[in-house]
Formats: sequence, structure tokens, C-alpha cells
Amino acid sequence: MKKLLSLIVAAFAVITANAQMVFVSTDFESGIPAGWTQSTDATDGGFNVGTGPSLSSDFFPIPDNGSQIAATNDDGCNCNKENELLILPAQDFSTVTTVLLQFDMYYAKGAYQGIIEHAYVAVSTDNGATWADVEELPGEGTAWQNGYKVDLSAYAGQSNVMVAFRYTDSGDWLYGIAIDNVSLFAPLALDARLSSLSASSRYNLVGENISISGTVANDGLAPLTSFDIKWSDGTNTYTDNITGVNIAPLFGTYDFTHTAPLNLSVAKAYNLQVWVENTNGTVDGNATNNQASTTTFALAYAPARKMVAEEATGTWCVWCPRGTEWMDFMAETYPDDFIGIAVHNNDPMAVAAYDAGLGDFPGFSGYPSVIVDRVLVDDPAELENLMGSSLERLVPADIPTATATLDVATRKINIEASTKFATAIADHDFRFNVVLVEDGVTGTGAGYNQANAYAGAGAPTDPIPGFGYDWDAQPNPAPAAQMVYNHVGRAILGGWAGTAGSIPATAALGENVSRSYTNVDFNAGWNPKKTHAVVMILDNASGEVVNAGKAEDIEIVCPPSLGATATITQPTNFVNGEIDLTPPANSFGFGGYTFMWSNGETTADLADLSPGIYTVTISDKFEACSQVLEVEVTSASSVEDIASLTSFSLTPNPAATVSVLNATFSQPVELNVNVISMDGKVVKSFNFENATVVNHSMDLSNFADGMYMVKMSVGTQVRTERLVVTK
Repeated sequence: MKKLLSLIVAAFAVITANAQMVFVSTDFESGIPAGWTQSTDATDGGFNVGTGPSLSSDFFPIPDNGSQIAATNDDGCNCNKENELLILPAQDFSTVTTVLLQFDMYYAKGAYQGIIEHAYVAVSTDNGATWADVEELPGEGTAWQNGYKVDLSAYAGQSNVMVAFRYTDSGDWLYGIAIDNVSLFAPLALDARLSSLSASSRYNLVGENISISGTVANDGLAPLTSFDIKWSDGTNTYTDNITGVNIAPLFGTYDFTHTAPLNLSVAKAYNLQVWVENTNGTVDGNATNNQASTTTFALAYAPARKMVAEEATGTWCVWCPRGTEWMDFMAETYPDDFIGIAVHNNDPMAVAAYDAGLGDFPGFSGYPSVIVDRVLVDDPAELENLMGSSLERLVPADIPTATATLDVATRKINIEASTKFATAIADHDFRFNVVLVEDGVTGTGAGYNQANAYAGAGAPTDPIPGFGYDWDAQPNPAPAAQMVYNHVGRAILGGWAGTAGSIPATAALGENVSRSYTNVDFNAGWNPKKTHAVVMILDNASGEVVNAGKAEDIEIVCPPSLGATATITQPTNFVNGEIDLTPPANSFGFGGYTFMWSNGETTADLADLSPGIYTVTISDKFEACSQVLEVEVTSASSVEDIASLTSFSLTPNPAATVSVLNATFSQPVELNVNVISMDGKVVKSFNFENATVVNHSMDLSNFADGMYMVKMSVGTQVRTERLVVTK
């Protein structure tokens, strides 16, 4: 980068420490500022404002820097971005001798098929008629370049200067550039800035000493030759006197590690303030950028933890069978250590809030991919390799416990989440989040077909040969009838960022903290026997999942009755009794009811029934809840039904092995006797001709315990009595 040393020295002679002049300053939080203009031939409007992920595309994934940015995306548009300008308002530099443009950028200077994209800072002094490229910007495709500076002092003293960011796709389909935190200013004589700060890892064990490191940047016109670096834990302050250095004006930096480490003597959060002062033995010209803060936690012990993988997937995604395979493999191979959640995009299983949160994750690069512990993004095929480092991560809270109870009558679920911290927390934002996850999901229609790049001859090999689906043998797409989807995220109860206030800001070491999620809707299409509640603990400051657990099973609370009723049509003639069942409405419980009768029938209604007791079990489609009804079909006849019958008895009744049938008739009759089981089967028959008195011992030794109907018939006249067999 070109530095105009003579101009800098001259400027230092005339600019005092408190004379900084800011011409432009924006962070794009309110969009592109008034007075800015664009020159573009692109169909997408050129530079647009939004979050990094919202302005990203498959091959130009912009990391989320936590704020609104301005970006032009050639990959997403594939349109004419051969000469695209984002132009700052014209400025009057006539009273200054040094001008700097400072900004953050994400830009790779990428190439495709030999064509390279380019980005510049350009300047016009003729109202935009012509532009001169002052500096070509360097590419760095893995992270934001923050605080990048371009020296525009060659234009100091001029009264009508326009500055622009210029991007060109070189007439081809390339990538793009994103910018943020733009500042155009005349620098101070003396301006030290604490540009970065770290205190080793965020979580550490009691007894460790933690190094405090960072970078001091020289944003001023004078070389930095001495300064103090101080840090405080709120009680004590420690000072390093830095002398004998010569940090170059405007662009120079100095990396430091403080000589006084932080000793973690107590299990608590240490909130550290670090700052620079006494710059060159005097007061710094701009105190607003001299300080930074960080928090590190001392833990009394190292809690066990589980790995959480949130998979970006979709049935439309041809490579997503790889994610499906690896998620199933991890769940089957490491059931005690792995928690997987499949976050679907643009298919019938998508949850908009969850999908949006995952898509906005810094570094998210497309489908399939997995976000591990919300710390990193990788390919699903790397899950097993990542498990070791994930489980070894030091975290501040125990694996959370979870209980889930579902009231079937209302289809509302209640979830209780709790954990304990291995440190005292004070004024810190940890949060619970709960995700309902269902296995064994199936569906019909094209939306449940799985696109499959592994199909057919010449395609890549099955993601895990010999495990799960043989994707090589499946067509493209694999039809819905063959697809079963596991780990499907059905609901995210706290949104992507978790439930604010769900964990107290202050809690003692070992104190149990809990949160209840009550009356949460449970969709009638979700199978409660294959759904579980995942509880995550989020650190809102860092965004990471510090630990997670799950309720493997949901406690299902069934109503006393599903509300089914039966209407009985008693026979006027023994062979045509009927039972008409009124099942529960499908809106109650989980619908799609099935029926199992004691006589083996599976329809709701029965016809042509003999007298007897019929039992039906009514179950919902998931067999989560059921109702049993016992229905008796009896003869409508009485003693008068057989006109000649004058007396009748069964003794003993109940009986164990023998019961005697006694009947007397006023005239000789042709009598038929059938003994009928509850399922309507005739188990014994007797016939008596020209009978006036019947005295018959019935052998019951081979009868099973239960109720039977003894039916006597004389012509079309019928009399029935119950007989109970008990041994």
C-alpha cells in the first residue's frame, strides 16, 4: 500500500491532537446513506444492504459480521457488473493535508475459468465524468478484513473530490465484494487504537493463569514510541509500560501479551477491561477507541458434554443424501454423545425461523453442511472427525436434563429444562432453547421425493457404503414412498437465539436453573412416540451451544376416553343384530383411527351379529392412545317369546365344569339349544324332539373362562340367557 510520507509529516506539523475531521462515517444500519449514489448496469440494483448471510449465494457466502453491510453479489445475480460504483458524496479536502479512507471488507479477488474479478478504491475530481483507480484491493476469501485503510492524501487540498468503491466482474460470472464501517477522515496527530483483544479461551479451569493479548494500531500521523497497556478485573489494575518502539503512522500495528496474567482463583466470571493510555507520554487524541472488554470464566470442574450438529438439508438438494447418511450414522454409532437436528429448507419439513437462523450463521456455505455446536461449519462427512474436539471443549454448564409431557386431549406439550453451572455467573446472558425433533417422518407428494446425485452409473459412490440407504441403487429423485427422514426439526421454541431471560443473569456455582415451556402446540401430524425434545444452552455473547441434552421419550397423557360411542340394533331375528360405532372426530387427539373387534373384524361397524358381548379397541394412528368399548347384543325376546315355555333355569350359574339346563313347555316342541361365545361363535349345540320337559347337563370342562349366551329356539321364537364360566 502506498504511503505518502512527506504529506504525513507535513500534516503532522499542522494538525493538532484534537483536530480530527470526519467527512463520512457509516455502518449501513440504516441502509445506504443519503447523498451516496450508484452507477450500475446490474439487474439486481448493484450494491444492496442487509446481513452477510442474507446477501450471500452458494459460491459467495458472506460471513455474518453481526451488523448490516453493503454488498454486490455477482455470483447470485450473474448479470452485468463490469463497472459497478458505490459513490460517496463529493467532499471538500481544501483545508486538510492528509485524508484516509478506512473500511471493513469481505472480498476474495476470486477467479473462474481463468477470469479474475477486481475491486478498487477510485476517485473522481470532475463530478464523476472520469474515475481513477487509486488502489486495487487485496483478496482474502476466508474472513473479513477489518480496518483496511487507503491513503487519499494525494487529493488533500482539493475542493471537489468524489470517492467510490469500484467492482468489476471482468465481463464474466464471478463473486462480489462486501463492505462495512466506512470512515473518510483527516487523521489526528496522535491516535492509538486497541484493535483486538483476547484472554486465551473463554472457559478455563480454576487455578489456571490466562494470558491477556491484543493488538494496538496506530491511526495517527505521528509514530508511536511509547504507551501504557492496562487491564483491570474490577478490583486490581495492572500496567505494562511499552517503550522503545516505533510504530509507523497510520498503518503500523503492535501485538502484545501483558506481562501480568489473570490468575483464575475463584469459580466465577472475570469481566476484564483493557485499555491504552499515556500515548507518547501525553494524552491520546481520540480516547473513544482506546479500550475493549472481554469475559473469561473459571470453572470448578469440567462438565461432560454432548455434540450438537444442525444439518442444512432439503429434499431438493442433490448432495443432501450425504448429510442424511452421516447424521443417521452418528446417531446410531454415538447415541450417548451425539445430538442431530435436520434443519430443512424449501420443502414440506421446513421451519422458517430455524431455516433462516441457520442460513444466517457466519460462514454458512450451502447445502448440505452442518453447524457443529454453533462454533464452526463443515461438511457432514467430517462429523465423526469433529466429535473428539467437540466433546473435549470446556463448557460452563452440565448436560441439561429435560422432561416432556403431552396432553393428547388438547395436543399441548409441556417441557421442563434444567441444568447446573460449573461456575458462578453474574450479569451474563445464557439461554435455554428447545427444539422438537421427530424421527421416522414420511410423506406423499413430490415435496418428499429426495433429489439424489448418487444415482446411476458413473455417479459418485454411496456416501457410506454398506450403511443405511444404498443411494447408488436409488433413482434420482428417490421417491417419497421409499423415503424416511430422521432428526427432523419440527419446532424451535425460543427462535434461533434462544429464549431471552430463560436462565437467570446471576446464579451461584452448582445452583439448579430451570425453565418451563408450557402449552406448546403439538401438531396432529407429528408422531409423539418418535418425537423428542432437545434442550440447548446458548451463550448469547458468543452464540455457541455450550451444552445440550434431550428427553428421549415424551410422556403421553391420554384422556379417560377418546369419545367413541356405539349404537346397537338388537336383533328381531337372531342373525341380524348390528353395532354402529361413532368414532372420535379426527380433530381429537391424533386421528386416523383403527378398530380391532373381539371377533377379528377391523371395521367401525358390524352387522349380522349373534347375541353376545363384543369388545372393540379403538386406537389413534400412532397407537399413542386407545379406548375399549364393550357392547352386548341380546335377543329382544322374553319368556313370552317362546309361547309354550313355562319355566327355565341354568344351575349353577356361574358354573365351573357343569351347568344343568331345565326347561318346561306347555306342549311338545322341537327345541334347538346353542351355546355362543362372546365373539359370536357357536361352541355347543343340542336338539330335543317332541319335548315337554328338558333336564340336560352341559359339560363345560373344555370351556374357557368367560361369558356365554345360551340360546333356545322353537321355530322363529327365541329365548337367551347368560352363562358365566369360571374355574
